[in-house]
Amino acid sequence: MSPNRKSAQRQRSCARRKTSGKWRAASRALRSAGALPAMLAAAALTTSPVRAEGNAPLQPYNYLHPPAALAKTNHRPLSGKHSIPAKNGATTVSATMFTGDGQAGLGAHKGAFVVDKKATSVLITITPVNTPGRLPTGYTPDGNAYRFTAQGIPGKKTARTTQVMGMVLRWPRTPFAIYQYAGGKWTRLCDSSTWQISQGLVVCNIRSLGTFVQVHHPTGVKPK
Repeated sequence: MSPNRKSAQRQRSCARRKTSGKWRAASRALRSAGALPAMLAAAALTTSPVRAEGNAPLQPYNYLHPPAALAKTNHRPLSGKHSIPAKNGATTVSATMFTGDGQAGLGAHKGAFVVDKKATSVLITITPVNTPGRLPTGYTPDGNAYRFTAQGIPGKKTARTTQVMGMVLRWPRTPFAIYQYAGGKWTRLCDSSTWQISQGLVVCNIRSLGTFVQVHHPTGVKPK
């Protein structure tokens, strides 16, 4: 094996270890903070602050629909599932989960989900999806939209949320805001006045599940 190939393999292995360690630390942070408030959990998610708007994360972003320049090297984004025990109609433990590639995550307290009393667990699913509907004028998606759902098992009835939770999204570049899609319309969820952001990650408080996307507004276009 050539020296260059050995060096490339060592670099890839090192990157994988760093990424794995980063998301283990993020998971521990959200658990220890109880995911509330999200501002506290966010502080431990990364070690490097954002240096400038547009600064790229350390690891390549996995796009559902990559820009043409990144199509050849892009990896398809992963979904994530996590089962939370439930009893007497409510979840019985706090929980933290991420997608398989760590690009989206959720933290919730004990009792955050209410479901049919026959359910013995609540299945949380996070899935990268096409951006639904139409964003407000002047905004474009910045990375993937992610759909968050919760179902009681057995029965598959939708679980209701009763508490504020912490949601984590990884960004391909510093976002302008995060929007939530529900009831056929987009609503601004958080921005620089309410979120906690660090290099590669943004954390928002959420009160309900749905589809979330980070947005950007092109230069010269006045958003509404």
